[in-house]
Amino acid sequence: MTKYRGELVKQFPFLFLNCAVIRSNQFKKCSLFPTERPLNAFLNTKSFYFMKQLSTLFICLLFSVVTFAQVCTPDDMYADTTGVFPPPFDMATCPDCGITDTACIGEDFNFVFTVAVGETITIVPGFPQQLDSVIVDSITGVPNGITLACNPGNCVYPANFLGCAVLSGTPTDDNAPGDYSLTIYTNVYAGGSALPIPITFPNALIAPGEYTLHLQAPGSSSCVVATEEAFEHRVAIKNVPNPTTGWTQILIDSDIRDQFDLRVMDLMGKEVYAEKVEVQIGANRVDFDGSELPAGVYIYSVGNERGVVSKKMVINRR
Repeated sequence: MTKYRGELVKQFPFLFLNCAVIRSNQFKKCSLFPTERPLNAFLNTKSFYFMKQLSTLFICLLFSVVTFAQVCTPDDMYADTTGVFPPPFDMATCPDCGITDTACIGEDFNFVFTVAVGETITIVPGFPQQLDSVIVDSITGVPNGITLACNPGNCVYPANFLGCAVLSGTPTDDNAPGDYSLTIYTNVYAGGSALPIPITFPNALIAPGEYTLHLQAPGSSSCVVATEEAFEHRVAIKNVPNPTTGWTQILIDSDIRDQFDLRVMDLMGKEVYAEKVEVQIGANRVDFDGSELPAGVYIYSVGNERGVVSKKMVINRR
């Protein structure tokens, strides 16, 4: 109770008329303005309970806003405009637009749309309307494993607001490789009307073209290049000690859970050791005994069909 007294006075000093302090953070009597109710009585009222509940709700809402803000980041270049960007691909008007990233089955995918809401929208030429808000309702045509998330988290974008929506996830094995035609459904509120104006993207009037997501099978050329580049950022290896007299530990720091091939080769490319290892997300340790190998420099690698990372190991018996 003493804690509540001290905090209440700190947070709401305007509520108190008289507070007699007998020692730090302890009060003999505090009277609320404009009544003469003691502090103890106030702390037991529904008003104080409501204030605590309201504070908790505010903290939860603040946490939610911060969390949702981390889903994606809009592109500032589209400020002071209205629409979904990049616009749909259209060979005649916007050949560099649309979904420019290729998705691969079994690999993480991430593509961000910027949602820019200005002050007005013109659906019928010559008749601009005052914008109230835009709601991104849904997206259709996406492969299994891909979902849409928004910033803000409720997918409601008020007027004069720059937000985003992100397609992310891992396409599952039950998807067929090929082109997936996507449609974004929005509801636009304008002119103070309670009735929404449904608008899709692409749209023949204001956003012609198409949103096509290219999905490729594992091992295809574009997936291998993208995967190998990403693999180096997701798996790190080193061996300790290095140089070693023979025995060493190969440390694998990974954010991928999978079975990897551990290989050791000499400088002529001859494989002198091979083992399959189950790698978990986080730090992994694999014991390697090279005491039977001649002294020299060796290349060890960890990888699978997703990619390979390699390092040098020195065996020195001096």
